[in-house]
Amino acid sequence: MGRDDVVQLLRQAIASGAHPVGSKLPSERELAERHGVSRSVVREALRTLSEQGFITIEPARGAFVRESRPTDAAPVVGLVLRRSGVTAREVIVARRVIEGENAALAALARTADDLGHMREALDDFANAPTLLDEIAADLALHTAVAAASGNQVLEAMFGSVAGFAAEIMLRSLGDPVVTDLAVPQHRQIVDAIEAHDADAARELMVRHIDVAQQHYGADLDRPLEAVARGRLADFLERLG
Repeated sequence: MGRDDVVQLLRQAIASGAHPVGSKLPSERELAERHGVSRSVVREALRTLSEQGFITIEPARGAFVRESRPTDAAPVVGLVLRRSGVTAREVIVARRVIEGENAALAALARTADDLGHMREALDDFANAPTLLDEIAADLALHTAVAAASGNQVLEAMFGSVAGFAAEIMLRSLGDPVVTDLAVPQHRQIVDAIEAHDADAARELMVRHIDVAQQHYGADLDRPLEAVARGRLADFLERLG
């Protein structure tokens, strides 16, 4: 039995409720004896579970089962897509489906707190001192809309492409033509959500995402990571 076997057994135990949320897992020594492996194998298995979001490891205290979140699958999905050389066009098509519905559902389910998070992101964007700060605020807005949808599956789906969305934002916010068209739409989307207008929120979000597809040119079908890396290099060169 190796690390992956221990990971699988512990994941199954957590999923079954044998180790409920907040509970402490047995010590490394106990787990090693139980599964017939070395403590180093157990340590690697616990590290993997921590990276996957199943547990938290607290120094001198041990490993504890963590409450699941809709975005927990994002790192694994993102890694698989990144290795496949996903393009901006592919991400844009996926975002149109996911985020259009997120916006429509958010218009129906949003709370005052949800709107507060969206408005805060708008203010952060307006006052962002650098391009990277703009990207952080832009991503925070889209994340807030996903959370306001009330649909854990759609929220998880957005989480799985959020890293790519940030790379698209790096390309978009560095392009004055795209920025002039897309940035004013942020507030329009939030206004539609606040007004409980699901159809308008969906249409505005889709139109917002489509701006990139209309103006990216050859960058649409290049690996998105390469596009983002080039834009980031340009940004850092201007800073230096």
